[in-house]
Amino acid sequence: MSSRRIATTRQTTLMVLFLGVFGLSTAIAAGTGDSAASDEATPAPSTPAAETTTTAPGGSASPSSGNSFLGGPNGSPFGRLGPYDLARPAKASLWPQLTLGGGVRHVEAEGSATRTQNFARVGAAANLWQVAVGLELDIIVDEDLNPQSIFYDDLGDYLSIIKYAEYGAPGQTFHVRGGVIADASIGHGTIVGHYYNNTLFGQPKTGLAGEMNLRLLGVQAFTNDIINYDVYGGRVTYKPIVDTNIPIIKNFLIGTSLAVDRRAPDKLELERDGSFQQNSNDELRASREQVFIYGADIELPVFNNAWLAVIPYADQNFINNYGSGFHIGVLNRIRLPVHIPAHVQVRGEWRRFSKEYIPTYFDAFYEFERFHHPKVDSPTTKFQSIRSADVKTGFLFELSVHVANMLHVGGVYEENEASFTNRADLYASFTGLDWLILRAHYQKRGFSDPFDIADFNQQSFLSAQALVQIYSFIYADLRWTRYWEVDQSTGRFEAVDVIEPSLALIFQW
Repeated sequence: MSSRRIATTRQTTLMVLFLGVFGLSTAIAAGTGDSAASDEATPAPSTPAAETTTTAPGGSASPSSGNSFLGGPNGSPFGRLGPYDLARPAKASLWPQLTLGGGVRHVEAEGSATRTQNFARVGAAANLWQVAVGLELDIIVDEDLNPQSIFYDDLGDYLSIIKYAEYGAPGQTFHVRGGVIADASIGHGTIVGHYYNNTLFGQPKTGLAGEMNLRLLGVQAFTNDIINYDVYGGRVTYKPIVDTNIPIIKNFLIGTSLAVDRRAPDKLELERDGSFQQNSNDELRASREQVFIYGADIELPVFNNAWLAVIPYADQNFINNYGSGFHIGVLNRIRLPVHIPAHVQVRGEWRRFSKEYIPTYFDAFYEFERFHHPKVDSPTTKFQSIRSADVKTGFLFELSVHVANMLHVGGVYEENEASFTNRADLYASFTGLDWLILRAHYQKRGFSDPFDIADFNQQSFLSAQALVQIYSFIYADLRWTRYWEVDQSTGRFEAVDVIEPSLALIFQW
């Protein structure tokens, strides 16, 4: 069978699955009767762009009744907290949670010797009702226990101690978060989706994100770095007929989004030996351009209450001076009729693109793909890849399950005609026991066959943590995170796995 015929068969199968998602949601909606269609029984959220969540120990979240889940798996423009983040304490208290620990850091890069560092870790996390703060300082020492000051030699390094400083919670009238921007999505995630601002090893960034949710108006905004603000964007939504009494239609929402990289690398500068030039900050030298991606979207929550949400949406996006893309999909959330709170979320999306367009341009890999795209060792930047992109159609499917504040598992599968835009995203967290917390997040990019997802290579991202109570306030803490850093000899990015076994003393009051 020819490759073209295989691709056509796969696209047809995915279209059937997409229609099945929509048909299933419609059938379920019809079966809910008046309870699903009643807008009075469960008031509509102030904006469908965000979902109110409740935070559990370990930073997990579960959807509350009545609100949609756009803008990320938990409805927040900040998405899931990274496994390496400090957990926001579940209960408000005047007394902070303190962490003291120490361990060994193994930095492993393919084809290079493993670097070993000793570290001491000091952390504090406080939840003062509307305000939450998480700090974490690593003191790196060599084998003779001499501190390595190179890790804290500029303002950005010191700001990176702030893992999060947060006011409010997702879905509230006003919510702002500074620090690590982990797995962030704006709107439906078609321009900015699952974005991380800290994937480069030794180059920490402190981002800022916020949302405002009013009855008529909603706003989301973020920047990757409050010092340089290279990447920034936002979304504004408006509900023009929300004050009418027209059933269903009154929840109609229109939105507009914009995302910018004001210093996007264009052409990388080479040394005489063919390696890439670097500046004093280990950043690659390149000519710079501005990338503007903007779009308009609509959505209509057909059902949106404590038991069921069915939300069709459509996005039309444009890369300034280049191509455009059309995204249409439906999001569904179903509360299972069981004793404990449990929700299933399903999303299906179909895309149609012109030439010179890349879907979800700002994603989890963007911080290094802006220099090397589509592969880590490529001499092409992502901005240059726009000019040669010729992706016509694609699909995206997402499924996640929340069980109370104990278990959250899910995945995203994205397939387009150009394999370099294919993505798989798997995540899981278990916070149901006081003595055990498990989290993991895995992403894979650029595969041509679904069976290649399990191939852990340079195009893979991993972040995982296991926190196990040994006795009272003594915990074993194991973290494994993949980053990327510049190879000093070639100027190309290489994946590095940072593995940190440690002991931690966690004091809670």
